[in-house]
Order: sequence, then C-alpha cells, then structure tokens
Amino acid sequence: MLDWNMLPGLVLAVCIGGAAGRMWGVGRQRRWRRSLAWRHRMREVGLTQRMREVSRCLHHLSYSFRDDLEKSYARMSREEAAAALTSTAEQVCGTCGRCRVSQLAIQKDAYYLQYLTAVYRKNGAVHREDMPQLFAETCRESGTYIERLNHEMERSQCQTDWKRRYLESRQVAGEELLELEQFLLRMADSLDKPTDVTDRWNRKLAEVCRGLHLEYRRGMVWEQENGRLGMMLQIQARGRRCVPARSVAAAVGRVVGRELRPVDGSRTIVHGEQCSLELEEAPVYEFEAGIARCPAAGSEISGDNFSALCLPDGKVTLCLSDGMGSGRQAWAESDQVVELCEHLMEAGISLGTSARMINTALVLRQGEQRPATLDLHRIDLYTGAMESLKRGTPPTILWQKEGIRFLESGQSPIGWAETAAEETVSTKFSGDTAVVLLTDGVLEAFPGEDKEEFLTAVLARMSPSQPQDVADALLALARGSEPPRDDLTVIVASFQKRTEE
Repeated sequence: MLDWNMLPGLVLAVCIGGAAGRMWGVGRQRRWRRSLAWRHRMREVGLTQRMREVSRCLHHLSYSFRDDLEKSYARMSREEAAAALTSTAEQVCGTCGRCRVSQLAIQKDAYYLQYLTAVYRKNGAVHREDMPQLFAETCRESGTYIERLNHEMERSQCQTDWKRRYLESRQVAGEELLELEQFLLRMADSLDKPTDVTDRWNRKLAEVCRGLHLEYRRGMVWEQENGRLGMMLQIQARGRRCVPARSVAAAVGRVVGRELRPVDGSRTIVHGEQCSLELEEAPVYEFEAGIARCPAAGSEISGDNFSALCLPDGKVTLCLSDGMGSGRQAWAESDQVVELCEHLMEAGISLGTSARMINTALVLRQGEQRPATLDLHRIDLYTGAMESLKRGTPPTILWQKEGIRFLESGQSPIGWAETAAEETVSTKFSGDTAVVLLTDGVLEAFPGEDKEEFLTAVLARMSPSQPQDVADALLALARGSEPPRDDLTVIVASFQKRTEE
C-alpha cells in the first residue's frame, strides 16, 4: 500500500538522484576529455623533445661534412701536380738533377706548381714555353719529359675532378642535414596543443545524435591553428539501425556551420556497437585527374613516369618525370625520381629540399650519369595555394577562367650537376583551375614555331572540367598520323570549387 505521505520525499529523492547522475555523467565526460587531452599532450611533449634532440644531432653532424671547396680544390690540385712531377722525374729524369724541376714536387706550395696547374686547366696541356728557362737550357729529354708530364697531369686532373665531385657531394649532404634539422624543428613547433572547444558544442552534438537515433557517449572537438575544426565522437546506433557516417558528418556540419566529412580510413557505417568516428572539415576544392600517354615508336615501355598523390593534410602532389632517351632504362630513371618524390612529399619535406636530395641521390650513384626531368607541384585543397618546382621540363599550363598562364623551367634536368639553386614558384587559385603537365615529346610534336600560342588556341575550345577528355585530345594532336619519335605523356588535373549539397 503506497503511503501518500512519502510521495514528496520520493519525488525529491528521484530528482536529486537524476541531477546527481547527470552531474556525474557530465563530470565523467570532462574527466575523459581531460585524461585524453593529457595523454595526447604528454605524447606530443615527448615527441617534441625527441625531435629537438635529433635536430641537434643533425646540426652537429652536418659540420663534419663541411669543407671550404675552393681551398680544398686548390690544395688537391697542387698535390696532384706535385705527384705528376714526381712520377715524371722517376720515369724520365733518373738521377739527373740539372734543372731541379723535380725538386719542386717537395715544395707543394711553390708558385710554380700553382702556375703549372693553372696552365694545364686553361690550355689542356703543358708546352715547352711554359717550363722554367733552366729546364729549356739544360734538359736533354725535354720532348719526352713534356709528353710524359702531360700524361701524368691528365691522370692527376681526373683524380682531382673525382675528388672535387666527392667534396661537393659531401657539402650537399651537409646542407641536406641542415635542411632536415630545420624540418624537424618546424615539426616540433607545429605540435602545439589544439584549442579544446568541446564545451561549446557538446550539448548540440548530443541533440544532433538524438535526432539521428544515435547514442552520444562522449565527444571531443578541437580547433587547429588555421581555424579548421576536427572532432572525435564516440557513438552507437539505437536498436538495429545503421547510420552512414556521411549522414552524421552532414548533420553535425549543419550545426557547427562547417562542411564536414569522415577522415579517410575512418568508419563508414555506425551500427549498434559503440565506435569512434573522426570528422574533419571538407576541403574547398575537389580534385580530378586525366592522364594520357604512349611510348615512342619501337619502344615497348614509356620512359616517362608520373604521380598524382593525395596527402593526409588536404594537399595533392603532381609529379612528372621524363628519363633520358626512351625504353626500359629511361623508365627506371624516371621511376626512381617519382618514387623518391612520393616518399618525401608524404614525409612533409619541402619541394626545394626534396629536389636537392633526389639530385644528390642521382649524382652519387655509380655508373653512367643519366639525368631526368622533374615537374613537381603541391596544391593545398583548402586554400588553393600551389608550389611548383621545375627542372628541365616544358612549360606547365595554368588554365583558369581569367586566361592561360605558362610556368617556365630554366633549370637543367635533375641529376645533371652536383648543386643547383632550387627555386619554387608560388601561385594561388582564384577559382576553378586546371593544371596541365606535358613532356617535351608532346610539345615538340605540336605544329608551328609558337607552341604556346597553339596550345592556347586548342585549350580555348575545350572544357577544363573534363580532364580526361582534354588529355586524350592533346595526346591525339601530338601523335598525329605518324608514329611518335619520343615518349608522350599528358596530365590534366582539374581543381573545382566544391558545391554545397
């Protein structure tokens, strides 16, 4: 029998219990967020310290690779010239010491050795009039001596050139270690804790989940330094329902006023089992690429290689490389360049540093020198900013509504010289844009002398929103009716502003 006198106390107890449970639940969520944020922060602090330690090691290690190239080269030249004089004297002079030229080899800093190396480098040979007057007056084997001396000087010069190449490569390696040091320091500085804005959106996220028939367990929302939002939701569907992750992202995006999408590799369906769903802001631009290619006549494989790589931070990398010649050997050269570019871009290395590292890898390898071109671009899909680096390539075409612009390349192919200034060109999209990459075989196959004018006229009759059709049309124009004399590759990348659904 219910005692009505106990009803007010029972109602009060239920209210107090409900409020306490709610407060306990809110406190639990806050404790979870704080513990999660603390674990993330401690992990970031440890990683930051480790990066700074490694960067200091790289800084000290780079000093062991540094040399004064000019002083080292001058010293090596004098030493090799002295060795050439000594070897010539042993083979020709014997015990004769009338002119005392052989004794100059002992004095490696003598003026005559500097003069001898300068004359040989300028004229490619040492003549009788370049020798001291005492030698001309007293030497009875002057012809044989000069002939032998030139032979020894040629051999010494080859050794000096190889040593110079080694010293230049050491210096490049030291510069790259400094670049890696700066990269690690930038990474360490960028690992600052994002701003936690969970309390601002927590209640609204719970309401959205209830509207989608989802159980909202907990969530965490953070704001990056660039203002982009990211969030992690722990949710599960009620009953036997299955809710697409895109529907959750769309509903949450309408609440926060941003267009969101599930992170690549995240869950696609939310069902009755509790799961974690990570969301990020959708980029401003959508990316689509069209590629057309064919090998040169008589070749089974094209010497060109390419890559269109989507990076996790909302960036796209376009890379095109043309190996020297055609066939399998050219393909191997360009494939190595493209593969290295992909690894370096995924690691977040800058374009200039990546080009220098690839150049060093090609220069230091054994065997015949076989350079390759490099057409490298990195585009931010959130801001429309594009960085470009070109080495020995035809112009890259920026195809926008305002008109067509050509990015020229004045550098030699990569792997051609030990060092080179790597200058990047920065561009920002003002709207829908297409980027067209060509190999030199395509450009040379177009009719007329002004290739850029021809390309402008052809593209004016096409639509940049159909990249594959444009690539096929340009390849067909380059092929014509005759077999191609060089490998042909066309890449058309279309960047269209995303439309709200």
